[in-house]
Amino acid sequence: AVKKEFEKNHFQIQHPPTFGVEYTVNNKKLVNIYKKPDFSTLAEEYTYESVNPLGMITENSILTKWLQDKNKRKYKRLDFIPKEVELTEIYNTFTGWASDNWEDYPSKTELDSDELEAVETFINHIKLLVNYEEESYKYFINYIAHLFQKPEEKPLVAILIKSVEGVGKDLLTEFIKNILGKQYIKKTPNVNSILGNFQDDLSQKLIVQFDELEGADGFKVKEKLKHLITCVDQTINPKGKTPFEETSYVRVIIYSNNITPISISQTDRRYIVFQSGDTQEKEYYDNLVSILHNKKYLRAIHDYFLYNIDISNFSPIIRPETQAYRDMKKSNLSPVFGFLYDEFKGDDWKDTFEDEYKIHPKTKDILISSTTIYNNFKYYLQSKGQENMNF
Repeated sequence: AVKKEFEKNHFQIQHPPTFGVEYTVNNKKLVNIYKKPDFSTLAEEYTYESVNPLGMITENSILTKWLQDKNKRKYKRLDFIPKEVELTEIYNTFTGWASDNWEDYPSKTELDSDELEAVETFINHIKLLVNYEEESYKYFINYIAHLFQKPEEKPLVAILIKSVEGVGKDLLTEFIKNILGKQYIKKTPNVNSILGNFQDDLSQKLIVQFDELEGADGFKVKEKLKHLITCVDQTINPKGKTPFEETSYVRVIIYSNNITPISISQTDRRYIVFQSGDTQEKEYYDNLVSILHNKKYLRAIHDYFLYNIDISNFSPIIRPETQAYRDMKKSNLSPVFGFLYDEFKGDDWKDTFEDEYKIHPKTKDILISSTTIYNNFKYYLQSKGQENMNF
């Protein structure tokens, strides 16, 4: 009887050897994973009575007997799978959506007029974030619908939104956080907190948002960012705890007012860049915030993206190439290529290198000394305000 009660919320994980405890806060199921010493402390209150050979009744901790029980509640490993699924050997750390507990606002496919108005207000904000570009808007709407409809599919594409300060970039993820649950969203201005040695904050995340990313930080971690966007299996290395493997469903969203916050190569397949519109009046944001804290309208937004947007033909990796994206690719181009293109795309090089080039008598190749090229490249960098860069 004590074992049955104990196993309602206690269990063992075999790989790595750890223990789990389920608990409820505000009607929300949560789970924590512990090493044996901490788990033993939590299990001390569970005792059972036995009778010794002398007929005396003794009180015993359940833990030792439970650990020896071959039929105890146990799983081979942990994983995070963001949907309801029947599993026997894997413990799914997914605990449902925040909206699951909104019993006063059940899910529905037909929305009332005031709910549709709230949805339209939210959608209009999405349009603002892409500066009302039609193809960008269609993609972004489908991207969000993909999150709601297929959270268990990783899009393999990151979104970068560039804007002036105060346009309301952060409101987008605030809406998603309030609908799905704050435990699935991680927002940080510090890339090292996510991409450093300890990745505890990556566990059970659907969105990782980097706030106001600076170019210096983005360029330093470009390979780690690429891995975060594309990896399917990730190692979670909590500080002071046992590392474990977990499936990654992370969507990366980057907000910045920097001109080039990340490095986008000429063969890039992982980023889409939006340049947002201008900051709106205070009344605009007050209206958005009132919807943000209204469960009825949040439910309507969720249901609209869940039932009313057809993503059967949508593929996140097929992206519109925005002007902002092209500008970033150009600005990330090595200045060596820019120099060669600008100097030699026409016949102006003959004037630039007058009396400094020769023509090979047999091959007719144009010969310019490396010193001349080097000096002209330095002048080129000075004209671009890049004379202090290492090359």
